[in-house]
Amino acid sequence: MNTPFSLPRRPAPRPTCAALAAVLALLAVGCGSPPPAPAAPPGWTAFGAGVSVGVPAELATLLADPEAHDGQPVLIQAPVYEVCINKGCWMTFDGGDREVRVTFRDYGFFVPMDIAGRVVRVEGSFEIREVPADEIAHYLEDAGRHDEAAAVSGPQLGYHIVADGVWVADA
Repeated sequence: MNTPFSLPRRPAPRPTCAALAAVLALLAVGCGSPPPAPAAPPGWTAFGAGVSVGVPAELATLLADPEAHDGQPVLIQAPVYEVCINKGCWMTFDGGDREVRVTFRDYGFFVPMDIAGRVVRVEGSFEIREVPADEIAHYLEDAGRHDEAAAVSGPQLGYHIVADGVWVADA
C-alpha cells in the first residue's frame, strides 16, 4: 500500500554481461602485478628488484665517512671479494682494512656462487651495526674459513648493504 510519503517499489536493474566485464577489466588493471624490474644492460645479469642506471658511488667514498651513509640508500659498483659458497646468499667487498657485507632483502634472491672477482653493481641501504659472534662465525663457515670461525670471540662492528637488486658483470 502506498502512502503519500513512499514511492512504489521497483525491481533493481540487473547488470549486463558487458557491464560486469568492464568492472572486471578495471579491477584487473588496478590490482595487477607490479611492473617488472628494469632489465640489466647488455653485459650484465640482473638479480632481485633491479638497479638504477645512475652513476654509482665508489666503495672508498662510502668507507671514507660511513656514518654519513648509515641508513641511507646507496648505489655501489665494485669487485666481489667473497661469496657464500653454500647458497650465494651474501657477498663481500674488500674495502682495504674494512669489509662490506652485502645481503639480499628478505632473503628474496641469491647471486651465483662463482662470482668472486667479478664486478657487481648493488643498490640497497647501507647500515652500520654490531654483528653478534655467532653470526660472524656463521659467515666465516659459509666462506669455508673454519679455523677463523672457531676463533671468533665476540661481536664486531660491521658494514652492510641490504641489497634490493644486483647486476653482475658477465665474465
